[in-house]
Amino acid sequence: MDLLDDGRPDHIRLQLPMAIFPRYGEIPQAMIDAFTANPGTRVQIAVDVQTSGVIQDIRSPTHPISLMRYKSRTGRKSERRMSATWSSTTFLDKDFVLTVHARGLDQPRCFAEVDPRRGDTIAMQLLFVPKFKMPRIPSQEDAPPPITRLTNDFQYLQLREHG
Repeated sequence: MDLLDDGRPDHIRLQLPMAIFPRYGEIPQAMIDAFTANPGTRVQIAVDVQTSGVIQDIRSPTHPISLMRYKSRTGRKSERRMSATWSSTTFLDKDFVLTVHARGLDQPRCFAEVDPRRGDTIAMQLLFVPKFKMPRIPSQEDAPPPITRLTNDFQYLQLREHG
């Protein structure tokens, strides 16, 4: 999933879809009789956000969320770590979308997360956001015309061999 929000370098968009199949084609045969959630099903979503730059805003355009800033080591509210939570009061009827606006999201970075239960497993992510100009690839319309001199010489040689 591409988390960058419409190419904006300081925004990330997390979208949890309510349903997958209507968007991506026909329902697979194996899912036709699959279990579905009953209308009494409720959802709780908790997202911890930690960035290397200052978090400027976290919001959900689809659901009312609660935000909490973590405290830093000095006891002040952290500018780089927040938590967003939401609990449904009814069955989830539309996608959940969360956007994060923070400085430096387009900078190279590395994340490492240690499994708190075992301590011997580490998940890592290294991210590079390209910021260089790609060389323009000429289209066929921009390409120079084919070399006709070589073609004419080749045809002349063919005629000479056969004639």
